[in-house]
Amino acid sequence: MREIIHEMLVSNAVLCRHIKSLSLLRNARPFPQYPRRMFNLVRDEDVSGVSGTGIVAEGIQFSTGKCVLAWVTQYRSIAVYDSIQELEAIHGHDGRTRIGWLEEVA
Repeated sequence: MREIIHEMLVSNAVLCRHIKSLSLLRNARPFPQYPRRMFNLVRDEDVSGVSGTGIVAEGIQFSTGKCVLAWVTQYRSIAVYDSIQELEAIHGHDGRTRIGWLEEVA
């Protein structure tokens, strides 16, 4: 009998957590929707002398606004940014590097 009561209490606790998480999701504010699209980071002038000019990175903007950038230069790496504005503020070099939008992603 103890085992049955214990199992019922555990099941009840799990059910309560599930209901609570559903209510949190239902009350959550939706995030702004951005178009999912791909882009190139095009560098017209290499200020640092490290990455060169032309297409230096490839990226994608997700529907949340977050962006992932993959460098295609000699020093390859991947970075995540909260927004395209943040990415441009870091890598734009006062207009010497620009975003070249390619297409929306279905």
